[in-house]
Amino acid sequence: MSATQYGILVVEDDFRIADIHRAFIEQSDGFYVVGMARNGSEAKALMAQHAAEIQLILLDAYLPDVEGLELLWAIRRDYVHVDIVMATAAKEVETISEALRGGVFDYLIKPIEAARMNQMLTRFRLEREVLANRAEMSQDELDHVLARVTPSEPTRSDRRALPKGIDRLTAAPGGGCAGCRARLAHRDAGSTHHGRQPLNHAALFGVFSR
Repeated sequence: MSATQYGILVVEDDFRIADIHRAFIEQSDGFYVVGMARNGSEAKALMAQHAAEIQLILLDAYLPDVEGLELLWAIRRDYVHVDIVMATAAKEVETISEALRGGVFDYLIKPIEAARMNQMLTRFRLEREVLANRAEMSQDELDHVLARVTPSEPTRSDRRALPKGIDRLTAAPGGGCAGCRARLAHRDAGSTHHGRQPLNHAALFGVFSR
């Protein structure tokens, strides 16, 4: 069981969906539901009363008394310590784009599968734990925490290990200098056939490698 417990506020006008969210959360290690709000007014009241306990908000875009995005900006302004995840049926790119500009931690489109909800909660917990235990981070560490580098992409340390004059493209199999020489040689054969002078490969690749 996780030592740190993160409080979540569920903002959802459909009580059936809200109960499903609650069940997902209660099955996830390290999380508990602080409160359930069916509209913007209830959400603001719960935030005012329990702000210190709430680290994450599940927010629907469609609420009876306020637009979810309007509430997003209000929460972002008044409670900077809180992360927000949109949990909504809204698929419009305009809505998604504004939510991303508002700094949402994640965007979940209904119907939300348990595995996807658990993935989000796990990532949230791990990110909070890492940031709480570090004073500084390297770019590689930050990329790993934010999941912005895929396994197929090299880290900065990988790039430093390459020889001078060689980058990840020129070092790739079938590419780089060897691939360029093969392609240029093939082109030169055609150039000579048509009376054109071939390129000076040695001079060309000497420039590339410096």
